[in-house]
Amino acid sequence: MGAFASGVQSPQVPPEPAGCLARDFRLAASVFAGLLFLAYAVEVALTRARPGQVASYMATMSGLLKIVQAFVACIIFGALVHDSHYRRYVATQWCVAVYSLCFLATVAVVALSVMGHTGGLGCPFDRLVVVYTFLAVLLYLSAAVIWPVFCFDPKYGEPRRPPYCPRGSCPWDSQLVVAIFTYVNLLLYVADLAYSQRIRFVPAL
Repeated sequence: MGAFASGVQSPQVPPEPAGCLARDFRLAASVFAGLLFLAYAVEVALTRARPGQVASYMATMSGLLKIVQAFVACIIFGALVHDSHYRRYVATQWCVAVYSLCFLATVAVVALSVMGHTGGLGCPFDRLVVVYTFLAVLLYLSAAVIWPVFCFDPKYGEPRRPPYCPRGSCPWDSQLVVAIFTYVNLLLYVADLAYSQRIRFVPAL
C-alpha cells in the first residue's frame, strides 16, 4: 500500500501565465486608482471655494481645473512620443506646439499662484488668467479641428485602425488617444473660462 501511495504523484498546479499576472496587476491598479480618484473628488468638493467667495486661486474651481488640464496634457505628450507620426505634417506639428504652449502657460499660472508672485505682473492676475484661458480655448479648438483631419481623413491618414498594425505599438492608437484627450482638454478649458469669470480670489500668502 505504501509503495502504491509513493508511486502516485499528486497533480501539480500549472503556473499562472504571465499574461494573467499582468492582467491582475492592471485590474488592481485600476481599482486603487478609482478609489484614490473618489477620495480626491470628495476632498475637492469639501475644500473648493464657492462662487463669490474670496479665496486663493488654487482653491477655486478654475485653479483645480488648471491641475487637471496639465495632467491631461501629460497624457497627450505620452501618446505623442509613442510613435504617433506627428512629424509627417506641419499641421500636426502645430497641434504639438499648441499642446506644449498651453501646458507651459498652465504650469506657469499654477506656479505663480502657489508662490504668491501674482502681484508683480503689471496687470490684475485674474484678468490675465481669463485672457490666457480664452486664448487656450481658441488654440485647442484649432487643434481639435486639425488633428483629426490630418490623422483620420483618408487623404492624409487612416480613418480606421489598419489590420496589419500590431496592438500596443500602433501609431493609429496613439493618434486616437491624442484626439480624444484634445477634446477632453478643450472642454476643460471652456469650463475653466466659464468659472474664472465667476470667482474672485486673492494671491496665496
